[in-house]
Amino acid sequence: MIHSTAPFVSVVIPTYNRRELLKSSIESLLNQSYPKGCYEIIVVDNSSSDGTEEMVYSLQQNTQCSLSYYRKENEGPGASRNLGIAKSQGTIIAFTDSDCVADTEWIKNGVARMTDGIGLVQGKTLPHPGQPQRLLQHTMNVVTENGFYPTCNIFYQKEALDQVGGISRDFCGLNCLGEQVGGEDTDLAWRIKESGWISVFADDAVIYHHVFILISLRAVIKYARFHVIFSLAHNIKKHPALRDAILYWKIFKSKQRAFFYLLVVSLFFGIFIHWGFYLLVLPYLARLMRVSFHRRPLRLYHRGLALFWFIILVEIVESVLSLCASLTYRTVIL
Repeated sequence: MIHSTAPFVSVVIPTYNRRELLKSSIESLLNQSYPKGCYEIIVVDNSSSDGTEEMVYSLQQNTQCSLSYYRKENEGPGASRNLGIAKSQGTIIAFTDSDCVADTEWIKNGVARMTDGIGLVQGKTLPHPGQPQRLLQHTMNVVTENGFYPTCNIFYQKEALDQVGGISRDFCGLNCLGEQVGGEDTDLAWRIKESGWISVFADDAVIYHHVFILISLRAVIKYARFHVIFSLAHNIKKHPALRDAILYWKIFKSKQRAFFYLLVVSLFFGIFIHWGFYLLVLPYLARLMRVSFHRRPLRLYHRGLALFWFIILVEIVESVLSLCASLTYRTVIL
């Protein structure tokens, strides 16, 4: 039964070699409470080699809503989402990822917030509750509108997307790490907001993100997302309002990063001016001790110690890269 009053929604999912994760994602979308005749699922495959195409075709045999598949060269998720937009029929475009599972009310609750003047609705993204949590892991946890607008869980008015020309390719250039990836989602949202559309957050439009356990150095490097530092600087250069929205004191990546720079400055002045400056290291050390050792059994304190030094190493690497990004885009971010 088609509900003529319900907006038609196109759900776009880019993917690359995630056959089983994608299958779970599609199955969750096929199980939505939203009227089956009022939404479609568009899978854009970046030339996977793991049987993704055959899996999608097998699911197409028994669906109540439209499930489309497009295969293209691997140009990254931004170009894939643009293809999905071009192939869509909906007045609302919903984006999610192939490592995500949607709550049964996801489309319904996201669309419910899409009223006049609202160009984008960001939903809540949580780590998958059925998967273990570890010290080194990669997942998404978005419980408020924080200014980044990741495309794992977001709804756009098709009119708004057309108005700004879809996802920009500005974020496909090079930086000191090589090819730059990421940041196009943040840029898209801010271009739409700057063109006059309103953004809202929907607590009840829930997506569950897969938890990737990082058990090797290669995995840690893969998901370290150091490129994000460059894309953040690029975005702040393009969208000055983003600085007020997401940076601590308009300059630091986070409150913890501000404390880290205070530690560095206090050590420098403590060595060359007066030992009393060493007291300024206490805010950062207290915060780090709490993260590393709070409620940790004594027999596991060695893991807390490892986490302690790992966090400091990450702070050093990210601080250096932040300085490089600041010089690259001529905008200060620490």
